[in-house]
Amino acid sequence: MSPSTFTGDALAPLMRQARQVLGPDAHILRVDRRAGQYVLVAAAAPNVPAAPDFRELLGNSVRATAGSDPLPERRSDRPLVIALLGPTGSGKTTTLAKLASSPLSFGGRKVGVIGLDTYRVGAVEQLATWTELAQLPLQIVWNPLDAAAALRRLSHCDTVLIDTPGRGPAHADDLARVHRALTALAPDETHLLLPAGTMWRVLRRTLDDFTPLGVTHLLATKTDECPDDWGVFELALARGIKMRWLSDGHGVPADLRSAADRMAGAALRRPAARRVAEVA
Repeated sequence: MSPSTFTGDALAPLMRQARQVLGPDAHILRVDRRAGQYVLVAAAAPNVPAAPDFRELLGNSVRATAGSDPLPERRSDRPLVIALLGPTGSGKTTTLAKLASSPLSFGGRKVGVIGLDTYRVGAVEQLATWTELAQLPLQIVWNPLDAAAALRRLSHCDTVLIDTPGRGPAHADDLARVHRALTALAPDETHLLLPAGTMWRVLRRTLDDFTPLGVTHLLATKTDECPDDWGVFELALARGIKMRWLSDGHGVPADLRSAADRMAGAALRRPAARRVAEVA
């Protein structure tokens, strides 16, 4: 059976419809947002493309990134833990869904999710919908004191992704709560999501604001909206921070890319990036 497409205003009903038509083991291949509606593409389990096929299509940039900055293995006593930080509207939850389901990120590893965003209206429901779509285990942390226990409940996973609330310096108390939870979770990597097209001084200030939370990587989002903007990549070079992935659209999981090619291009522009940093 070839993949089937379902269109509607909400994801949860589309997911139920897909499983009614294709069976309880139907796999979600792609989710897009078009003209205000969700477009979900699914297939019955036997027809899901294997991860190596995706990797072949993604080409040399995947291999280049894997070679230059290999993804850490899970520890013997706990999963690999990766946190996603960023200001409101930077695309954390959508990017998390891409990372959890794309072979570019974790391949066949079993992924679990921890949600720290209990502030924003609908945030828990949105994350629950995404994880249900992908059939991933989810733990919501309502109190920072419960963070370590939530991670233990996901000890059967190879990788755990942490979704955090979008907060800035004006919400110092909320950031402090997130900091306490992240301290308990001790992420192996912490990726700060920054939208393409953001002014240089705002990029730099945002990085400064989130640095106390242990930023190890930058992740450019919305690069499809500003394909000629190099700000996030130049900031990574100027500050000596790694980049592993970028997000360039609403499609899940398709619109996730290796950042290797853009970082290579930014390196060629390094003199210009250095001048921008010096002026700033």
